[in-house]
Amino acid sequence: AGVSSEAKAEVARKAGADAVIVYPRQPFDKDQSKAVAEMFKAEAGPTGYQIIYDTVGGDYSEPALRSIGWEGRFLVVGFPAGIAKLPLNLTLLKSCDVCGVFWGAFAARDPEKNRANIAELFALYSEGKIKPLVSATYPLERGGEAIAFFLVLGPHVAVQSELGVVGQRQCFGFAGDFLDAQHRAKGF
Repeated sequence: AGVSSEAKAEVARKAGADAVIVYPRQPFDKDQSKAVAEMFKAEAGPTGYQIIYDTVGGDYSEPALRSIGWEGRFLVVGFPAGIAKLPLNLTLLKSCDVCGVFWGAFAARDPEKNRANIAELFALYSEGKIKPLVSATYPLERGGEAIAFFLVLGPHVAVQSELGVVGQRQCFGFAGDFLDAQHRAKGF
């Protein structure tokens, strides 16, 4: 997992991440971008990552793409750090795919598949195979505090999985910006 702070790194480790990289703050000049790419590559090893789940964007995307393996997949999920500019020659050199993942559009365009995915997530949760981290709970009368917490800190959920996807070295993601599947299913 790639994270922006030691606190997030600890959450990722507790959730079962095999490796955690605390990356520096952007903006990056060319040398800094290269150094971040080298950090990512060093952790990925010689074969690179097969999946990169990018919820951050900005100056972090290019160094991450540079660490992708042959025929890997780069999933663009969000860009709170800014819209990335990716050198497309990297996709040719690595024969990799860059794919946008727009959950809201998917849910609207294919509600049946979305319902099936949500049902599968709830089944995994019921079986104890995924365990969302709940950092705080609020009674209804303190709803304003809950919204303020969400707006200031954002939705941060680390998922522990027995499926072998989260925490594998082949899968690298910017941790800390995942919405809880329960909240998504309820339309939050």
